[in-house]
Amino acid sequence: IGIDFGTTKTLVSHINPQTGNAETLRLGRGCDYLPSSVYVDANGHFMFGDDADDMVEDETGVYLRGFKMKLGSSTPLHMYMGGSGLRTLTAKDLVKEYLHYVKRKVEEHAFLGERVTSAVITRPVNFTPAQTEELKQAAYDAGFANVVFAAEPEAAGLAFCRLQSAHAF
Repeated sequence: IGIDFGTTKTLVSHINPQTGNAETLRLGRGCDYLPSSVYVDANGHFMFGDDADDMVEDETGVYLRGFKMKLGSSTPLHMYMGGSGLRTLTAKDLVKEYLHYVKRKVEEHAFLGERVTSAVITRPVNFTPAQTEELKQAAYDAGFANVVFAAEPEAAGLAFCRLQSAHAF
């Protein structure tokens, strides 16, 4: 699958085996994109995307967006009391949980139970090597066995050239 993991929105696509064309997978509620957001309740349970956005005003937990941009930092973005004491969540933890959610959603709803093990994931062009490495590790921890990165401007350029080939040059 291809994951355009944006700071505010995430789009996922795949190559349709019947047509050979790239198709966006509908993951959001009523739209193709899934908000790149997470809500963590007081017990440490996660909600993602539209479900997280529904909780934005609920003060019993914490709502987070833009957590991808904090990769490369070990500073906790959230702390809560779990069953075994204080638990901290870093950007890498949140990205792992978010990508795992996306992977599971694709497997359950779009691939009807078929496992997804490979992904091309976009990353900001200004990511440092440390941020890119943490994104890669989070993707592996989320269950992807093969991960390739595409810089966001390169991915946009390739998509334009393929979708608008008559006008690309």
